[in-house]
Amino acid sequence: MTTGVLTQRLAEYADHLTQLPMPHLVSRLRPGASSESVRATLAHRGMQAPEELVELYSWHDGTETTPELRGSSLWFTPPYFFASLATSAQMYDELMAAPGRWDASWWPIAFDNAGSYLNAVCFDEPNTVAPVLEYWTETHEEAVIHVSLERWIATLKAGMASGAIHVAADGGLDVDDAQYLDEIGPALNPGVPFWHE
Repeated sequence: MTTGVLTQRLAEYADHLTQLPMPHLVSRLRPGASSESVRATLAHRGMQAPEELVELYSWHDGTETTPELRGSSLWFTPPYFFASLATSAQMYDELMAAPGRWDASWWPIAFDNAGSYLNAVCFDEPNTVAPVLEYWTETHEEAVIHVSLERWIATLKAGMASGAIHVAADGGLDVDDAQYLDEIGPALNPGVPFWHE
């Protein structure tokens, strides 16, 4: 994957959000961060920012949320909120400081209200892609769910196009787990054990 493909996928995903319609979610996406700030934020923590992660934050720097405004209508993907670079850095520092199973290579890019996270896996050496790892706090389990951020967004986009990800009665995003987990995910993520177990 070359730089720019992820940005295209993200733009297509935002178009789907607008068409659902979820224009209020799109309107709360923050302006993009500079590539320099992304790299510097991770470098300050001894990490190399994969090009995909730089591209993600350069597209939009997370979703504008507040503790009072964190309902399903602002989910970037059920049930996760897209974190800003500053929020990600704060979460990373807190998770690294707390006793537990947090790995130094996991950079949180999205979070839910129950304390679980979607993470971009960052390697010691410069890399283009960033695998996506989901961490469930309640069970202290983790799994790589996509080999790259591009595959993550492509899977979400396919979920919306098929109707598996849709607007629920409360105005927020919802997902048909059977269709998304059993059909769409496996088709777009061959070789990823999470989708084929």
